[in-house]
Amino acid sequence: MGGITYMRNLIAAIQAIPNRKIEPVLIVPSQMPDKNLSDFNGLEIIRTTALDRKSPAWLLGKLSEKYLFKRNLALEAVLRQNGIAILSHHARIGSKSKFPNLLWIPDFQQKRRPDFFEPAEIARRDADNERCVAEAHWVVLSSHDALNDLKTYVPAGTDKSSVLRFVSGIQSTSRGELGLAELEAKYGFSGPYFHLPNQYWAHKNHAAAIRAVALLKQQGLKVTVLSTGAPTDYRHPKFFESIEKLIQELDVADCYKVLGLIDYADMGPLMGHSVALINPSYFEGWSTTVEEAKAMGKAIILSNIPVHIEQNPARGVYFDPDQPEELAQAMRAVLAAYDPAQEEALVAQAKIDNQAKFVEFGEVYQQIILESLGKEA
Repeated sequence: MGGITYMRNLIAAIQAIPNRKIEPVLIVPSQMPDKNLSDFNGLEIIRTTALDRKSPAWLLGKLSEKYLFKRNLALEAVLRQNGIAILSHHARIGSKSKFPNLLWIPDFQQKRRPDFFEPAEIARRDADNERCVAEAHWVVLSSHDALNDLKTYVPAGTDKSSVLRFVSGIQSTSRGELGLAELEAKYGFSGPYFHLPNQYWAHKNHAAAIRAVALLKQQGLKVTVLSTGAPTDYRHPKFFESIEKLIQELDVADCYKVLGLIDYADMGPLMGHSVALINPSYFEGWSTTVEEAKAMGKAIILSNIPVHIEQNPARGVYFDPDQPEELAQAMRAVLAAYDPAQEEALVAQAKIDNQAKFVEFGEVYQQIILESLGKEA
């Protein structure tokens, strides 16, 4: 979901540039369902069998890339036939390919938090990053924090890298179409609530929020946290089971509600009507949750990890991710200060401010593309 959101935002930001000098083109498998492309209206879309797994063209591309020529000849042919100048954000095209390509390294989590990975996964990610730097015409990082990691772990990429900080263009930078009463009826809650919109990956640290809710309940303050996101972690298949067990052990099922994946159209309204967002994560490349809070003018209670500090949300309240007591204190303070009337003014101003930042996001990407191709802006 994070990757889809990233690409949706990046393309929208490019399209928002006044007098833009680049045109994005989306290249997809030939059989991709139309519904998966509904968010990319007005964008040139190329369907190709070169991306259809196990198709003759896909097999030819992989064979030529891995064994014969170290170049994906099938994909190169598609790019040249369609007048593409540079391939962006694609996994690989071959170590000997001369076709310009820009590769994105979101983060170096396996280096910074190896405790969340099996050794084989760490080795695979390390190899992917090394290959990315070796094969890429240019490398893009999501934060200066990640750029520092690149300099430390894959220094060969330092001289051909840029930072592109994601900005959220979330569709609903107001309260959204659904009213609070409709949200309450649809998702089964009532009253003020906090929103924790992180997928259930172990490093996202949902347990801190669950323990904070339990502490507040023991202190006589019942608060509601609505959790949205996929309840799966491919690295830790039983992680969500441990979360469910913790909720039961601490007796907070009435306070901490897992909504799972919800309609994307409901995300804006659910965020907008919340008291604040929460991101207790132990690690992020560049947090979408934080950027969405900034885009909507929302308060956010977030872990004091380096990248969150770099993101610097105007209404951010930081806490130590290993101290649920600090999170509980922050939730109590933010809830006490919450003023629904004041939120309207903050949301309206954020909508104005975010539009300029969103366009700047697209312009920075455009500049990276032009410079990597040796062209003047």
